[in-house]
This record gives sequence, structure tokens and C-alpha cells, in this order.
Amino acid sequence: MRQQWSSFLPDNLFISAQASLAPQQVTDRDVKTALAAYFDVLTRNQVQPDVITGAGWDPALLVAAA
Repeated sequence: MRQQWSSFLPDNLFISAQASLAPQQVTDRDVKTALAAYFDVLTRNQVQPDVITGAGWDPALLVAAA
């Protein structure tokens, strides 16, 4: 995006996304641990990570923990 649209994109553009969509960008150790567990469960169940599985994961964990 930066290369194609650099002439008009602002320098401080931020795009929000789920951490599961860009795990290589995560720097927090606890979040990396949580993502590893998430990917492990998906892999064991032969499910590809995507927006839908990522959006439902955290709320399901909160309900299960409660």
C-alpha cells in the first residue's frame, strides 16, 4: 500500500486488524502465547484461521472462563 499510494496516504495511517491476521507483528509475549494456543487448536481441528474464527475466539474464551 505504501508503495502504490504513497503520494496521497498520510504518514500516520493506522489500520486496525485482529492479531491473528498478522501474528508476525505482535510483540507482546502474552498475546503471542494466546495466539499460539489459538493456532494450535485450529491446526488440530484442521481449520484455517480467518476473520470469522478470530472474531469468535476471544468472546468464546471469556464465556468459558466465566
